[in-house]
Amino acid sequence: MTLTSPARPNDPRSEDRWLVSRRSVLAGAGAAGAVAGMDLAARPALATPRTDAAAAQAAGADVRLGAGTNFGVRLSPDGTRIAHDALGVLWVGSSSGGTLRRLTSDYDDIAQPDWSPDGKLIAYQGYREGNFDLWTIRPDGSGRRRLTSGPADHREPRWSPDGRYLAFSSDVRGSYGIYTYDTRTGRIAVVTQTDAEEYEPTWSPDGKRIAFVVAKTKIEAVTVASGARTTLVEGRKGDEISQPQFTPDGATVVYHLFRAGQNSLMRGDAPLVEGRPSTPSA
Repeated sequence: MTLTSPARPNDPRSEDRWLVSRRSVLAGAGAAGAVAGMDLAARPALATPRTDAAAAQAAGADVRLGAGTNFGVRLSPDGTRIAHDALGVLWVGSSSGGTLRRLTSDYDDIAQPDWSPDGKLIAYQGYREGNFDLWTIRPDGSGRRRLTSGPADHREPRWSPDGRYLAFSSDVRGSYGIYTYDTRTGRIAVVTQTDAEEYEPTWSPDGKRIAFVVAKTKIEAVTVASGARTTLVEGRKGDEISQPQFTPDGATVVYHLFRAGQNSLMRGDAPLVEGRPSTPSA
C-alpha cells in the first residue's frame, strides 16, 4: 500500500479528508489465509516503526509500507475495497492494493470498522468524545455520524445481514454485554448481559444468532428472538480466544486462539493457520 501525505492543516482537528496520516508509521497485517472464499486479516500486535517513515511524511512524500501488525481489515460486501484501521485512523482503499485514503483524524481514535451490507456506510468505534461510541461514515469520508453517547463504552459494531441493526458490546451495566442498535429508530436493546465479560459480537449469515466471546475462554451464540444460548467453542485452561466470525454457511465459526504461546487461526476445532497471530475478517 502507498500512503501519500499532504501538508498537515494548521488546525489539528481539521475535518478535511486527508489522504494519509501524519503518524510516522502504519502497522499492517498480512493475509492469514482464506476460508470459503473469505480473506482473513492479521491479529493486532505491536510493530516496529520504520526509521525513514517520519522524514518522508514530513517532506510530503509517499510512504510505502509492507507487512506489519497492529491493525484490522474488513472487506467490502462486493470485495473491491477494504476498510482498514491503523493506530486510531480509518482508511479505505482497493482490495487489490494501491493508495489508501484517510477518512478520520488522529483525534477520532477509531477501531473495529465494519461495512454495511450495501457498502454505503462504515461503522466503527471512536474515542473522539472521551468514551468509545459508535459512529458511521460514508466510504468517501462524508456524513460522519455519532450514534451513541454517555459515560459507558460502546464498542465493536457489527452490521446485521439486513443492514438495520448494529450488534455491539457495552459496559453500560458494569461488565460488558451484547446489545443491538436499531439504525432506523436509534433504539438500543439488550441481547445478553451477565456478570461475565461478553464482547466481540458477530452475526450469523441468516441474522438469527449473534456469536460472541465470553471472558476470553469460550465462544457462545445467542438466538436474538428467544435469548437461548449455546456454546460453540470452549477453550482449555490458559487459552485465550478472540475475534469470532461465522463461516458463510453459518455452520461454525472462525476465530483466533492463543494457546501455550502459540497463535492459531481456527475453524471450529481445526487449525487453519498456525505459528503467527491471525484473525478472521469478513
